[in-house]
Amino acid sequence: MRIARITLPIILCVVLVCACALYAQDSSSTQGQANLKATVQPGPVLAAGFPASADVYVGSRFVMRVGAAEAGMSPMQRANVIAGRLNKAFASGITANDLHVSMVGNQTVLMAGNMPIATVDAMSACLQGMSKSALASRWVGQTRMAMAGTAVQSNVAGTQQQFPSTVTWQNSPTKIVPILNASTGAQMGNATIAGTQSALDSVNSVVLYHTTSSNADVWTFVPIMGNSTTGTLNRVDGVGIASVPQTLLPQMSSLQTGSAVTGMINQNSGTWSSAVTSALSQNNVPMTSSASTRIVPLYSTDSSQVIGGAQIAGAASDVNQVQSVASTSQGDTYNLVASSVTSPVMATSNPINGAVVTSIITIPTSSSMSPGTGTSGSMPSAPLAPAAPPAPSSSSSSGNSSNY
Repeated sequence: MRIARITLPIILCVVLVCACALYAQDSSSTQGQANLKATVQPGPVLAAGFPASADVYVGSRFVMRVGAAEAGMSPMQRANVIAGRLNKAFASGITANDLHVSMVGNQTVLMAGNMPIATVDAMSACLQGMSKSALASRWVGQTRMAMAGTAVQSNVAGTQQQFPSTVTWQNSPTKIVPILNASTGAQMGNATIAGTQSALDSVNSVVLYHTTSSNADVWTFVPIMGNSTTGTLNRVDGVGIASVPQTLLPQMSSLQTGSAVTGMINQNSGTWSSAVTSALSQNNVPMTSSASTRIVPLYSTDSSQVIGGAQIAGAASDVNQVQSVASTSQGDTYNLVASSVTSPVMATSNPINGAVVTSIITIPTSSSMSPGTGTSGSMPSAPLAPAAPPAPSSSSSSGNSSNY
């Protein structure tokens, strides 16, 4: 009897402690979701004749790109509705596992439990080169990753990046800034940049210059202190590109690839380097004279082939070790890694931590080459667009104002 009297309070205490622990864990999880915040930033124009897209972020992590207008709403308006619904869902305590795709009538809808978040329209999917179901799966996967805070590590521009909620680096801090068209000032998406913390603190945007040289398109990224392409531009040295939107590069089908490109790099790297130097000088944003540069093959780890070239910059001891830059797709971005091997099998292959990417060079197929030679700082009339979608309609295809 005495033993029973002692044991019962102990059992009750254990049950109470476990209950409190479970409550605290659930409360912490709910609080963590409530602290998440969805925001919207302007995205690039995905094809001529279409409005600029809009990008949805959860924390610092890109999760969705709304590419087209629908039901009388612009991409930016739709993205703001989506962000608002995500924030309501976060406040209600939904988890990453509550996200799923459902068919509502004939519409493909991203749901959080029984709460509708976003409708995946056919035009946005077409503009991003995929089916509605594939785009819906991407949106769900990227939003889940951002919500869960699962660390997905990849070496980017020679450093290790950890996604999604808080971007941290093993060897260098990073920052996400808008990419501005040098000719028009329009935003073309966002870039992740890497460098010293003091340098990153000074960068507010990246200006993208385009020129053509020896049948190649040369895209040069210049980190600047301001957020406009007008007036005097103050370049920030010691900063390179870690990742860029996939829409910023031409479709693979329009590019020369493989050993032929490697041969062109060997033959024309000096000419292309001069084109970059000339473009920067003409626009009064030259690179620091202390930086060593080199053009190496841009190697796609997704298709296991050379797809272009990349100019890297850094200390000579680091630059001389670089044999290629690995390009690896992750979500809607390309991560860029300076590597000491010519054919990196993955983004983490033999990174060179002291070299960063400053320019990307692509060589169009003869059938897709544009006439003329281009000029420093100019941009193509329809830059980096996906395969031509049907022309935008002045009215919604569904006429359903509930689309978002």
